[in-house]
Amino acid sequence: MYSIVWNNTYERNGIMKKRITIRLLIVIVITMLFVLFYPSQGDTRSVAIVNTDSLIYDSNEMQGAITEVKKYFKASFRDCILLEINYVGDDTNESVPYQSFKSGNDVDKLIVFDIVFKVGNNNSAHPGFPSDSIQDHFHIITGWDKENGWRVISSGKG
Repeated sequence: MYSIVWNNTYERNGIMKKRITIRLLIVIVITMLFVLFYPSQGDTRSVAIVNTDSLIYDSNEMQGAITEVKKYFKASFRDCILLEINYVGDDTNESVPYQSFKSGNDVDKLIVFDIVFKVGNNNSAHPGFPSDSIQDHFHIITGWDKENGWRVISSGKG
């Protein structure tokens, strides 16, 4: 009788160990899948502001527009790192192609930036960009109006 009780206890402990091990493995697999397939937001921590020289816009206007570019990048460029923000310059900014965005988006002011960013290894969020690549000449157009302040109104390879 003593050996029967011992065997039942041993079997219960063995079954419990198997259940715990299986549950632990399930948690590990789910965590790994989450980490691999859930892209993080865009990283703007180490961005370099290359050029903000303008005779049209003051430093407060530039900073307000740059803040919106960073917010937009964080939300829209998952698993990417923003490396540079560069104002395109007054001449380019005031050119006809960009100024058409002003009337089309009902904004009073317009600042165009050229950004450089690194695409991450897990590039499921941006299939148009090769993984682990550097992308440059990507324009982000910000507009300002009295009601909304600065906001991103368009972006794309330019």
